[in-house]
This record gives sequence, C-alpha cells and structure tokens, in this order.
Amino acid sequence: MSNRSSRNRHDAGRVLAGLLGRYRGQAGVIVLGMSPGGVTVAYEVAAELGVPLDVFPVGTTRAVIRHVAHEEGGGKRYHQRVYREGRPTPDLAGTTVILVVGLASGTTMPDAVEALHQSRPGRLVVAMTAASEAACERLRREVDEVVCATTTEPSTRGEVHLGLRIFER
Repeated sequence: MSNRSSRNRHDAGRVLAGLLGRYRGQAGVIVLGMSPGGVTVAYEVAAELGVPLDVFPVGTTRAVIRHVAHEEGGGKRYHQRVYREGRPTPDLAGTTVILVVGLASGTTMPDAVEALHQSRPGRLVVAMTAASEAACERLRREVDEVVCATTTEPSTRGEVHLGLRIFER
C-alpha cells in the first residue's frame, strides 16, 4: 500500500501509469482523458504506456446537451468541434479502454460509464488519481477494473487515510 501523494497532474499520471503497467505497449488499448481534469493525467498515462490517447468530454448536463442538440443540430457534433477539433470519435468496440479521471465525480461518472458501455469496449478500466473507497466500490460493479492511486477514507476521528487500491470485478 502506498500513501504517495502527487505533486501535480503530470506526476499523478506517471503514478497511474505505473499501476497500469500490464497494459504497456499492448495492441487494442486506448487511454481516454475525461475532460477537463483527467486530460493532463491521461497524457502522461498514454505516453508511459505507449498507447493512443484521446479525449472523453463529459460534465455537461443533459439539459445543456438537449439545448445544444436543438440549437446546433446535435450535441455529439458540438463536442467533436469543441473538444476534438473536428476529429471523429474513435471506434472503441472490442478495445481495452482506460478512462482516466482526475477526481471522481459522483455526478459525471455514471453518465461516462454508461456512454462508454454503449461503445462496446472489450474491457473498461477506470483509473483515478483520487476517490473515496466507497466511490471505488460502487464503480467496481459497473466496470471491469478500477485503479485508484489514492483512496481517501475518513477515520472515526475525522482523519483521512491515503492508500493505493486496485479493484477488479
């Protein structure tokens, strides 16, 4: 168990890459950085593992997506224009997708996981710099593997314990 805290997002990405080392150089693996906070971390993970990197834009509420879809003729096209500079979304069917998240958000993770499942990846891995143990456990039921560099667990005295956790389904 490690209690190493990261100095910045680049360092956090290198820590996560070390935990994901079994995916290094494997064909059919792609790292997706969940915007905004996970992109810098994901860049380091992808570089260390030697696998492709792309951006997975989330955090937009359904109301905003509906508005954009109505105003712009499609929320997906809006995201491709803004986040992906017009490049199409990669085909994730059958691939191992490593979704890199800065800090896990209870509001965006269910939507992100649901959207990724619709892409039919062969394996879905969520890698986070930090999350609560409870959040990791909930997420573990939805994906194939959860890797968290730091889990926070409040003690009965209000202290926070940091440690490394890897959860597999």
